[in-house]
Formats: sequence, structure tokens, C-alpha cells
Amino acid sequence: MKLVYWFFIFILIGCAAVDVTPVGILEGKVTIGPLCGFPTDPNNSGNPCGLSNTELDAIYGQYSVVLSNENGITSPLRKKLDRTGLFSFEVEEGNYNIKLESSVQDGLKFSAKASTEKTVKISSKQKVYVELDINTGRP
Repeated sequence: MKLVYWFFIFILIGCAAVDVTPVGILEGKVTIGPLCGFPTDPNNSGNPCGLSNTELDAIYGQYSVVLSNENGITSPLRKKLDRTGLFSFEVEEGNYNIKLESSVQDGLKFSAKASTEKTVKISSKQKVYVELDINTGRP
């Protein structure tokens, strides 16, 4: 019987020692365009420029989403994009700056700052959705 009591005491101590940090989720999508001069999609494939998945991965892979705490307390989180342009971060409550970075020189030169950078407030158990756009400058 004493063993059962000790078991419950250890369980209670273990539960009390857990420090749960409130977290929220930031999700979003990056759209890059135009990808070609005169888009057509005769096969209705969802890819108006006729690019392969590998080609789209190469284009989107040149960009990363960077999330940093507005207070600069934590180091920035990065997500390299794939052809979907989707990203997600699970972070503690707080104010965050989100921006796009390019591995290609002048990769964002045609994009307005308002479309490539945002400030968001993340609350506990809340999901925030953000859309970012990259203008390639192609006609």
C-alpha cells in the first residue's frame, strides 16, 4: 500500500514540475508572380506557366520566411519555401516580425515592403494567417 502512495506522490510532483508555455500558430502562404509572360493553362493543372514541380520548387526555394520576436529576445526562425508557398510556425505568445528573404541578389527588388514584411500578434491557442507576395517584375 505504501508503494501506491509513493507512486501517486511522484506523479503529483511530476505534474507540478511541468512548465507549460502558452503557444500560438502562425500560418501563411507566399505567392510568387508572375512566373511567365503570358500564362495559359490548357490542361487546367493549376500551373498556368506549365512549369514542373521541380522547377517550381527551384523558384520558391530561393526564398525563405523569417520570423523574429519583436523584442529581439530569441533568434529568428526560418523556413525555406517549396512549390506550395505554405509555411507554419508554432511560437510563444508575443509580437513578431515576419519577412521574406531571397538567396538571389535583388530577388525582392520589384516587391513592395508592405507585401514582403508584416508584424503579427500571436496569442495563446490562436491561429494567425498571413499572406505575402513577391513580384518578379516579369511582364
